[in-house]
Amino acid sequence: MASDTKKGRDLKLYFFYPAFSSSDQDRIEKILRKIGKTKRNIRIVRVLAEGRQVQEDLYDEHFGNPKTSQLVRRRVGRPPRQLFKLSKTGNAIYLRGVVALFEGGIVQWANKPPESYQFLRDLASRGLKAINDLYTFSESIESEEVDLLDIFEDSIYCKGNLERSVWLPTSTKGSFINETSKWIDAVLTSLNGHHIVIEAEVELNYTSIGQALCYEKWFRAFKNIKSSKPAILCRNFKQEYLNVCKELGITVFTISDTKVEKIS
Repeated sequence: MASDTKKGRDLKLYFFYPAFSSSDQDRIEKILRKIGKTKRNIRIVRVLAEGRQVQEDLYDEHFGNPKTSQLVRRRVGRPPRQLFKLSKTGNAIYLRGVVALFEGGIVQWANKPPESYQFLRDLASRGLKAINDLYTFSESIESEEVDLLDIFEDSIYCKGNLERSVWLPTSTKGSFINETSKWIDAVLTSLNGHHIVIEAEVELNYTSIGQALCYEKWFRAFKNIKSSKPAILCRNFKQEYLNVCKELGITVFTISDTKVEKIS
């Protein structure tokens, strides 16, 4: 993370426009206008991204660096080349609607609708605190935990939409009480709309069990839904912890190399 200086931090928010849908375009522009008015230390940069070759060139310019790819993967869960593809089978890059945070001329975070909305709203509300929380979260992620999600996403158990790095904002009102913003490793939304809140941890232990339970409860309250289910991805486990997960209703998936097995 770039450090504060007397001149302030060099923060820029790039919006590659137009978005694919007019509703996404209007929604992003509305949040950006709020950020521009209230967060003077963040500069808004709009970049026209129309045409296949233009978008490929912009990708090479801003996201093609291997270090950038690695950083975005840690903070969003997918490398840019995978994140900005329109489909899993295609190779064409689509930057339309993508928003990227730059600090010191380096891409620190990037995403597309609808995943980008929550972070933008947090940025509009809390400014530098939201950015610092993002950095703190990404520094806590182990690369092996990202690998677990990669393997799980390609398995038969990942049916539906897997959203990584799901943000929970601060709130002290209503049923959703969350005094500090938090990030969930991933949420799998099945084809029938059921949500599975996922914690990825190399070893099944006290921490992973506690996080799985807390994140599932907070996610359910935040989304105002009646039910969801906690799950843990891990490589190693002891039977005593697995027994606790079974009693608490936590689904456990073990991952060995590229094999995924549901054991609870």
